[in-house]
Amino acid sequence: MATLPNEKSRPLPRFAIYKNISNNKKRAAEAMELSSFLLGIDQELEINDVEYGDDPPDFIFTIGSDRIGVELTTINPAIFGEGGHRKKKEFRDWRVEIDAKPQPEHIFNWGTFTLRESLDSLKQQFQSKSAKAKPWETKFQKRWLILHSDEGGPFGDLVATKVSPSPQADPQKLTDHHAKVLFEVCGILAQPSPFDYTFLFSGCIYVAFAHNGQNPYRLRLPRWDVIARGARVDDSHLEWKNTLRHHTRRTASNTSDDINVSYTQALFDD
Repeated sequence: MATLPNEKSRPLPRFAIYKNISNNKKRAAEAMELSSFLLGIDQELEINDVEYGDDPPDFIFTIGSDRIGVELTTINPAIFGEGGHRKKKEFRDWRVEIDAKPQPEHIFNWGTFTLRESLDSLKQQFQSKSAKAKPWETKFQKRWLILHSDEGGPFGDLVATKVSPSPQADPQKLTDHHAKVLFEVCGILAQPSPFDYTFLFSGCIYVAFAHNGQNPYRLRLPRWDVIARGARVDDSHLEWKNTLRHHTRRTASNTSDDINVSYTQALFDD
């Protein structure tokens, strides 16, 4: 389970899904996947409990008197055909290999994708999840969609842990590109849907997108001036390519994992 990011965090075993781990392997894995998000949002919200839902939804959050139906899904960097993201299996095999033959540094290459490819994938997944929520949306006061940018996931400009631009990269163009990514993601997630909030997260870092500008939990949202800047950036940025890598470093006392680009603090409200 994810470790506590700082002293403000409270232990996750207080939640029902961790007091009684599901015997269903898929559901237990989803609960573990959710743990990093919970550690992050626990800094801003007092969540009373997290239970398993009827699948759908995956989970039920209780915040005060609100019961919130929550769907969790992993987003892909592009639209894949039958068999899905085949690099996932290669990554699992790579993990086994580096544990068996540890070196000071290991790098796994997930591939190279354009921003347009990742946005098309996000749009497809968001529309699919929105349609599937229709049968259960009236059972809850609120509904959340949580999008996990897992290993090999897109939009590292917004939620990943390390940036590795080319030494020749123009800082101004990089700032424009970050704003363009935010603008395009906001545009997709602003489309009609049953979800009151959509979250994008990686590790304990998350970005909240409030539907129709309604923000009842007063979460930190993307800054409008940065979104407006992204609207002015030309569409050539949609063809920019991003190579996704997972970087593991080992020392005698520690193992650290980085995703390829860093969370850009300046994109968001304080």
